[in-house]
Amino acid sequence: MKSFMSMVNMVSVRSFARAGKTAGRIWSKALGKKSASLCVPLLAGLAFFAAAPSVTQAAYVTAYQNIVYEKDVVDTNSIYNPDKDHFNCVVYTFHSDTDKGQPYIYKYMYDEGEMVWKIHADGQWNTVESGSLAASVLKVCLPYLK
Repeated sequence: MKSFMSMVNMVSVRSFARAGKTAGRIWSKALGKKSASLCVPLLAGLAFFAAAPSVTQAAYVTAYQNIVYEKDVVDTNSIYNPDKDHFNCVVYTFHSDTDKGQPYIYKYMYDEGEMVWKIHADGQWNTVESGSLAASVLKVCLPYLK
């Protein structure tokens, strides 16, 4: 955080100093070199002190990064295949790297009439949608079936 603040301070002071130099060049063309040579240090000083309010405002800027840690692990030793059309497996869901994991039982059935895999959820059999977690678990489990 300190390096971020020092970078903000440095950028603010440099940008105000550049603005002061540019204004000094414009004044030197308009007023002549002698009066402009007195104005340039004055403008540079004002630019430096004008940076102070923006620097203090930058103290309230917070770099924030939201990291969502979620990992699902299929326990391939838990695959239970009572017949060729049904199988169950346990999937552990981790919400942090120190979490011990929450086990969930996934129940699958192959519907020969529709030729699709279905998963048992909310008391009914639903078709496994491609790209879902249930489809990913199914891809892991299929090679282990008898």
